[in-house]
Amino acid sequence: MENIFYFISKEIEFSETVEKGARIEATVMELEKVSHNGNVYKIEEGDTIAKSLVGKNVYYGTDVFGKHDNPIVKKKAKDEPVGIVESAKVVGKKIRAIIRIINQGMIEALRQGVKYLFSVGGNAISETIKKVAGKLIHILHGAKCNHLQIVEMGTPVGFPNAKMEKLIEINETVMVCEGGLCECQKPKKKRIIKIIDIEETIEITGVTDFEIED
Repeated sequence: MENIFYFISKEIEFSETVEKGARIEATVMELEKVSHNGNVYKIEEGDTIAKSLVGKNVYYGTDVFGKHDNPIVKKKAKDEPVGIVESAKVVGKKIRAIIRIINQGMIEALRQGVKYLFSVGGNAISETIKKVAGKLIHILHGAKCNHLQIVEMGTPVGFPNAKMEKLIEINETVMVCEGGLCECQKPKKKRIIKIIDIEETIEITGVTDFEIED
């Protein structure tokens, strides 16, 4: 039996890619609520705050004073990021984010069911100070995030409800961190086939096995 195939195409390309790492969903901030340090973030600025968080590095832990321990807060800190914020959005009066964790030790902890709390760091353009029930309240305006801090459960944070909500997936990581910056490696192409401006008849007379190789 004769097998005849026709190829008419300008370009055909095949490639394989895999996203890897541990992805979690978490509440990272609450809006219209006074934080433990007396700050209030307005609901109308929520979308801007969420957008400023996307792509920011995630650091781990606090120092002996309970402050964020990372190169942004402490210029001499040597800790590398443990992850990166993939996306963030306003849900009700909360900002929720999808976070990719790339630290192997933390990935193993997630496998064991460990959960974490979060604290956002950044800057505001201005603030309005009010006195409510004898306490000073700082209403921040033009706030933007420059990092996200992940800490152990039980660590004092601005919003106790800023916590990990669920584990989405765990895969072996291929993300790299150098000089305090994290980035995903470019997808590795396993196999590429291109046919440009071809119109031809290919006669197949037997069976051919194909294997995808690096």
